[in-house]
Amino acid sequence: MIGKEDYDQAITYYREGNYKEAAMWFRKSAEQGLANAQYNLGKMYFEGRGVVQSDSEAVKWLRKASEQGVAEASYTLGLIGVIQRDKEASVQDFGKAAEQGLSIDLITKAVIATIPNKETAL
Repeated sequence: MIGKEDYDQAITYYREGNYKEAAMWFRKSAEQGLANAQYNLGKMYFEGRGVVQSDSEAVKWLRKASEQGVAEASYTLGLIGVIQRDKEASVQDFGKAAEQGLSIDLITKAVIATIPNKETAL
């Protein structure tokens, strides 16, 4: 599998807490098209872990992973849409995550957690 050795190296660095090295190795395998590496790199950009936080870079890599069927990438894109108050994008991405097999309960809990006044919204 293309990029698998780089991905395995990234996982090792990530587990050791060496996020900068992990990001470098995830990038290598992500650029080779490995979907899980694209997801992990996107998530690292979203969280600012080992890289400078960047929503645009996060979306770029998460979208690539989502297009390859990674449900967690679609879910994270949905969260970014909620944070950016882009209702249309978040609904589309959460819907795609559900189609890709992610639990509707998980998606619902994530959306409810973002509602500022839950008591009055329900």
